[in-house]
Amino acid sequence: SFCLYLRVQPCQLGDLAIQRMVGKRGRISIGMIPRPTPGHHDLPGSRVLRDEGLIFTILECLHLHDVRKLWNVQRLFFKVLDGKVVPLLALSARDWSIVRHYMGTGTSSDGVRFEYNYDSIFVEAVLHADFEGLQLLAQRRYNFGSVRHPRLSALAREALQQGNLNTLSLLRALNFDFSEELAACHRAGQVSEQLLCNGSITVDFLSSRNYLNFSMLDFITTDYVERNVADLCRHHDMVTLCKVPYVISALLRAGASPACFMKASSCGYLLLLALASESFNFIYLLVKEALDLEAIFDRYHVQLLQMIRKAIGQRSVVL
Repeated sequence: SFCLYLRVQPCQLGDLAIQRMVGKRGRISIGMIPRPTPGHHDLPGSRVLRDEGLIFTILECLHLHDVRKLWNVQRLFFKVLDGKVVPLLALSARDWSIVRHYMGTGTSSDGVRFEYNYDSIFVEAVLHADFEGLQLLAQRRYNFGSVRHPRLSALAREALQQGNLNTLSLLRALNFDFSEELAACHRAGQVSEQLLCNGSITVDFLSSRNYLNFSMLDFITTDYVERNVADLCRHHDMVTLCKVPYVISALLRAGASPACFMKASSCGYLLLLALASESFNFIYLLVKEALDLEAIFDRYHVQLLQMIRKAIGQRSVVL
């Protein structure tokens, strides 16, 4: 068993190794051990080579029967790590590259499929405002509004009590209905005073000024952000359209979640506007935390193809 190997003292293994080395080489002394040259310990891989040599010398002292037992233990360790431990620890650490690997292949080395609970991934991503995890779920067509989890309800209550606009805006963008939590906080008189006030945003651009006045509760519980951006984009004059990135930046500073803007059902056309403006800053502002770009590409597929054809016709030499 594996416990048998744990009971072997290092000194005993060392004595066995020395006896084996003496048997092979006749005699060993301290003077035979090469002294490290200056900087030798800093060479890449030198420590690994020494460790491998030591392990080889120790294991060579074992019988073949014992080595087979040790090999079976090693295989069992790898099976458990690859089949259960690594996927779960990756989710806990929110290492989405590893999570994506197991969601993609879904099979460990022995062919056993590891199934993630998508609701658990959703909860962890929302609690940490981790857009990469939410994007991973969106690629799997996950229904964000299908979860009513106690930890998310607690997050909503805490945000209502502390006036955390960004968290509340993110929950609304993910179709999480926190109306029950809002009503409970109202009854208990625990709603933050910040949410009971009115807010205003002023945007100055090219000697013109835009005002946005709103109730803070409307800001977080309705589609106020999306409606105002849509109204601004209905104008076809260049001056008004050039204001859009600045208005979006102001709304983000006020507490709106980036997830509100890039949705195929509401403001997905903003990507077309950003591409037409050829502004990398505007495009980056929109897409860096967009949840479902694939849905936007599907929704505006025809328009994107038209823009590509036009770009090819205008810049054929560059292409």
